[in-house]
Amino acid sequence: MIIRKAKSDDLNKINEIYNQAVKELNASMDYKPISIAESKNWFKKHQEGSLPIIVSDIDDNLVGWAALSKWSDKKGYKYTVENSVYVKQSYWERGIGDHLLANLILEAKKRELKNILANITEGNERSIRLHQKHGFEKVGSLKNVAYKFNTFYDINIYQLIID
Repeated sequence: MIIRKAKSDDLNKINEIYNQAVKELNASMDYKPISIAESKNWFKKHQEGSLPIIVSDIDDNLVGWAALSKWSDKKGYKYTVENSVYVKQSYWERGIGDHLLANLILEAKKRELKNILANITEGNERSIRLHQKHGFEKVGSLKNVAYKFNTFYDINIYQLIID
């Protein structure tokens, strides 16, 4: 497994993984698949903001991606980011998310960031375990704020304070 910085050539595979989650899971609250044009804009914003997008390759096959994104556009929150970690479902339970999140944390430290937040849908035990393994703690819940697949969901907020 190789973890590396994402390139614009990776956007089709990143999109494929994310859009599978959009269609099948409640990990993302998007309702419709993201277009390549939207992904290009997202990628450009990350480059301009010096925020990392990383990918995991196995045998030259992109099987997962992760990113740090601004938590807020307000200047007072410049040391706080939100993370995203997505792995192709056929590669779950192989430690890919673990390696991606560990690398994101290192990237946050390099940038002297102080907080990483994760908004995790209630019941997403795989994501909860992953984040707790890396020191994230549950700091709150937003009740019934998300709606997808004809169901309301609580969103739990997990935080890693970086020393």
